[in-house]
Amino acid sequence: MPVKKFAAFFKAYGIALGVILAAMPLATKAGGLLPGYQTMKDTLTFSTSLISLLAIAVLFGYRRQIGQAVFPVVPGKSISREQLRRRTNYGTVTPIMLGSLAILGLIAYLTFLNLSIANVAEGQRQLIAGKQDMDMILFNTPLVAIPFLAPICLSYAMMFFGAATAFVWYGLIEYVQAEIRISDEDLIAKPYVLMNRHDFKLDDDSTMTDSIPFFYFEWDSQLEGPIAHVSGPLCETHNRKLQYKGKRGIGKHEWACIDPDKKKKNHIFILSYDTVIIRQMAKAKASTLLQAEIDGSLPSI
Repeated sequence: MPVKKFAAFFKAYGIALGVILAAMPLATKAGGLLPGYQTMKDTLTFSTSLISLLAIAVLFGYRRQIGQAVFPVVPGKSISREQLRRRTNYGTVTPIMLGSLAILGLIAYLTFLNLSIANVAEGQRQLIAGKQDMDMILFNTPLVAIPFLAPICLSYAMMFFGAATAFVWYGLIEYVQAEIRISDEDLIAKPYVLMNRHDFKLDDDSTMTDSIPFFYFEWDSQLEGPIAHVSGPLCETHNRKLQYKGKRGIGKHEWACIDPDKKKKNHIFILSYDTVIIRQMAKAKASTLLQAEIDGSLPSI
């Protein structure tokens, strides 16, 4: 079937097609598909193709990391929430963002180019009556006299960089999928299953009565002897993992909930345990709760 032939072609030659796409600035220049200043076309075309090809080389070097994130286990098996987050980010969010970057680059390039032409025409007291007047400005303006030169170059490179890397990213996913012999039928018929999750808290005092640190554990219900995978402690208000700051007296240890965007903005928890003890206690309680879950007699906590 034509569709199967195309799929096989895409999986086998996705990287080569990405290389061709990275060379598109050359074809764009040769065919005059995009307007641009004559004095900067050669340099801009060469540098953009070079950046895109280097980006493809870097991506190909990370193909195993991309494959491990998108296909963490065999289809039909259980995955953790962290694995689901990585699978979504690597398999969907990142290539869409790269494609959006290409579209934004195109819009920005055309916008800054039009502003630049208008600026040149205003400086020369020239009236732009049609395409011929624009072409004259694009052809005759020297490099040092081009307004908005940096935004024009940046948006042009961003456009082709985003398009080439988005295409190759999807090609790498297909490439890895073919290499590890996972078919589209497997992914559709046997989707990944999210692990069960249970939140719990340790008996301790906190400096904030309205926000008590908590833990959670996940387990694979498809296994006969599931293991509790514990995460935490986390801030109940912001759902962020706490960072251990050190000992603050006898039996007192400082933990902080830090805002990654505003690192100076955080709040402190004073707990009775350091990192070693708190992990041991969390694992012990998680194992007890998991066994109760398996036995069907989970106690209220």
